[in-house]
Amino acid sequence: MDVDPVNITSNISSWYNIGWMAGSAIAGVCAYFWGRRKGVESDLKNADITPKFQQKQNIIYDQVLALRILTGADRSKIGQFHNGGKFLDGSSMKRFSITHESCDLGVPFEGTNLQNIVVTIFWDMISLIKSEKPEVVFAKDLPEGHFRSYCRSHGVDAVLLLPIRKDELYTGFVMLEWCDVDKIPQDLNKVKDIAEHHRASIEVEMLLRR
Repeated sequence: MDVDPVNITSNISSWYNIGWMAGSAIAGVCAYFWGRRKGVESDLKNADITPKFQQKQNIIYDQVLALRILTGADRSKIGQFHNGGKFLDGSSMKRFSITHESCDLGVPFEGTNLQNIVVTIFWDMISLIKSEKPEVVFAKDLPEGHFRSYCRSHGVDAVLLLPIRKDELYTGFVMLEWCDVDKIPQDLNKVKDIAEHHRASIEVEMLLRR
């Protein structure tokens, strides 16, 4: 029986190609799961509530609590800006979430209801955050919009919003809310000074990497 050397060479080449492709596929699958495992391990490590992380959060919460008490506010909280997906045109969906909150006795916490909020919904609030001269603003004087509606529906009579920055980037805000006009101090300049002092401390603490 005659053997065609060309066919033998072709078969060997075909089996070689199949083996190479299979090996590459297996290597790719292994690399994927190895990378995924490393990614999960990294996520778990970053999510760990370490003593340093706990210390940092305790300091921030103490500042939020002190800010509420010293200004007579019913509620004080911190919001932070972040990304949250993309629109169909590929642009980033800019959002904010409340990350820290302190409330007076009998005043309900609202932080859990303000998570992953698209910033354009509260654009009137964002305008106050970026104001060059933050002021105590009465809800009745707010322009018609989502933020005014929020204040009305939550019994908020006055607010003060201060930005949290990292260099020139707005990374979040500090917000004070008064639900009783009679609790608002007469000296609003003193309120602003107290708020600015604690805002600066919060800003520095958030920038620190522990």
